[in-house]
Amino acid sequence: MSTISDESYDFLFRVFQSRQPTKNLSKTPHRLDEFPIEFRICELQGVENFIGINHDDDEPQQPLSFFHTKLPTMTRTVWLPKREILLQERGFCLSSLLSDMDVSEEEHEPILQEIASVARLAGTSRFPIIVVLLQATLVVVEQSEVDETHEVIESHEDDQLLDMIMRESESKSIPATKSSIEALEKVRFQHGSESAGECMICMQEFQTGLELACMPCSHVYHEECIVQWLETSHFCPLCRYTMPHM
Repeated sequence: MSTISDESYDFLFRVFQSRQPTKNLSKTPHRLDEFPIEFRICELQGVENFIGINHDDDEPQQPLSFFHTKLPTMTRTVWLPKREILLQERGFCLSSLLSDMDVSEEEHEPILQEIASVARLAGTSRFPIIVVLLQATLVVVEQSEVDETHEVIESHEDDQLLDMIMRESESKSIPATKSSIEALEKVRFQHGSESAGECMICMQEFQTGLELACMPCSHVYHEECIVQWLETSHFCPLCRYTMPHM
């Protein structure tokens, strides 16, 4: 018998200006005073399975099995007047777009402020502003006994389980300790290595020779991406490795 014993939800965003124009973007009808914004909506879903739950924080319990999946990234590009992006009209249009993407209202203000900040730095450049919205959900499942024939939950069962709780978790994020963030190893990315070829937080490809931050679990990210992530969550975005936390 299996029961859901815990679930957690993390949300992270990143805003930056692309270093190159998006393909075919210039062909999209727009006015001269409008600026392109590309939203990238990403979801990570994971399930950990335990035989009983060990509540002793000094002796972390290893899961019987772990399954995670990255759902396809959805993109949406809009052209908006620069005055709207700079919040001269209070960002009503941007806020409405975020609501359409199921971003909670409490997250709107910091995202809008970051978009406005990047737009000010962009000056006359018309390269698109990229807004990455990453949602990660983890479900902890407690099993009363091991099922020898099904030690790993089937992926379609995971999807059904996660779909049910995706919008229900309200657990408060706990950041990693400052010392553990500062202690992250720095590595140089080389094509052909076993590491993923892109940062799973901002979804940007790594360039050869770029310095990256490496988690203790060996997953690598842009340093600024993983630092921002760990300042709100003590889990690795990919495998949920637990960092020392406050």
